[in-house]
Amino acid sequence: MGARGTSADTRALEDLVAKRGDDIAAEALRTGGQVSPGRLEELARLARLVELRHAANTRSKNRWTLPAVALVTLIVASLLLFARVSTTEIEADLNVSEVSFALPTEQAITEPMIVAQLGVSGVRSAELPDARADPPTSRGAVNVLLAREQLGERLGSVTVDPITAPSGVRVLVGAEESGGRSRIILQGATPPLVASVRGPTRIVFSPVTNQVHDFLVPRRVTLALDSHQVTLDFTAADSARVRRPFSSPLLATGLLLSRVDQVQQEGQTLVRHISTIRSGTLYFEALDARAFPLRTGEGLQFAWSDGEIRELQLEGGSIALRFHGAVRGMSTGTGPAKRNLMPTWLDWLRARHGVWLLWGTTTYVVGLFLSISGWWKRTR
Repeated sequence: MGARGTSADTRALEDLVAKRGDDIAAEALRTGGQVSPGRLEELARLARLVELRHAANTRSKNRWTLPAVALVTLIVASLLLFARVSTTEIEADLNVSEVSFALPTEQAITEPMIVAQLGVSGVRSAELPDARADPPTSRGAVNVLLAREQLGERLGSVTVDPITAPSGVRVLVGAEESGGRSRIILQGATPPLVASVRGPTRIVFSPVTNQVHDFLVPRRVTLALDSHQVTLDFTAADSARVRRPFSSPLLATGLLLSRVDQVQQEGQTLVRHISTIRSGTLYFEALDARAFPLRTGEGLQFAWSDGEIRELQLEGGSIALRFHGAVRGMSTGTGPAKRNLMPTWLDWLRARHGVWLLWGTTTYVVGLFLSISGWWKRTR
């Protein structure tokens, strides 16, 4: 019989006890207080039966108290220990060989750069100066090279104007360990690239021309770029300005710290994602700037990222990167060794609301102890 049937039977017994009690009271009034002992014993037995039914119902209800409390405790503990916040704020101080990001708004990517050599692939058309003071002429080209030369004691110079890119363009920055060469790849429509040349300068337009010109005054070179992808390879000049060619802060989304390698093996193309991290530290701003060190080659992935690059500096064949922003789905490693780095709710509460967590935990433990004690006493 279910709980509802048991409660109905108990109420029926209570009604019966009340009716018998009323009958005995009426009889006592009629007889001047004379009541049959048998009827009193019957009433006492019925009252005792009602008490027993109440006790049985109470024990049946109390039987589920401890499992319910244990289940609630398990759910709360599981959420605190294993459930993770959806978004967290980080600062990544990294040394990488390559980094890629997208621009959420139109902005200047670089400052003016003085370079020894600039190679550009993906050029649709160009406006070039010649050796005389004539106006620039138009020539078509695919690849362009501007390189300073030395004639006697005179050394040429190549200065690249700030590069501005619109929203949605993806930027890849890479550095080679030897030779001082660096690379910028722009994926998406980009405004023309403007450079200034002075003194002995080699101008190469493959396969049209390869000549050295000597410009007595600075002359402009304007390159109209391809709308799909443009690659800029440049070699550092003997100037500290080229070490910090990038604007800062630089708004960035979709931060990517890996490169894709394709390997041909047994007639198949194997694609591997290789981490570009050489060293660095990850700081969890929401956890009182807790530090997480990163080893060489350790992967760091984000499902989503949005913030600003506060530093992007070329340092001896590597890139010093400092990113601050909000991320989601942050993890490290690959395959079975992949680890979720998003903070748990317990980590977040302990760092942000430590006092409230202490008081809440104490209150819950005391309440749990009192509930178990009361349950134990009622079931004995």
